[in-house]
Amino acid sequence: MYAPPSGVVAPGILIPPPGIGRAAAAAQLRESAARLKPAIASLDEKRAALCVQLPWNVVSVYQMSEWASGHTLRHLAQVNRDLQLAASRGLLAAR
Repeated sequence: MYAPPSGVVAPGILIPPPGIGRAAAAAQLRESAARLKPAIASLDEKRAALCVQLPWNVVSVYQMSEWASGHTLRHLAQVNRDLQLAASRGLLAAR
């Protein structure tokens, strides 16, 4: 339900800008999570039940917020794994 069918192209707002570095990507993900947290926390039953039409399905705001929070956490874990791997290989510049 949450995943788009194969062949669906992500909207431009979801595509990372060319040349973005790991640190900037991680910072943007953390900022996104910080903005998302209070929005999700403020959902009441009425707002959570509102629906959003996606190109491939209709989902509730609750489902969208659940997906977005999990998606952001997965990306943060991915970025942190990449940073740890780069650090273990000595690929990170000293700060």
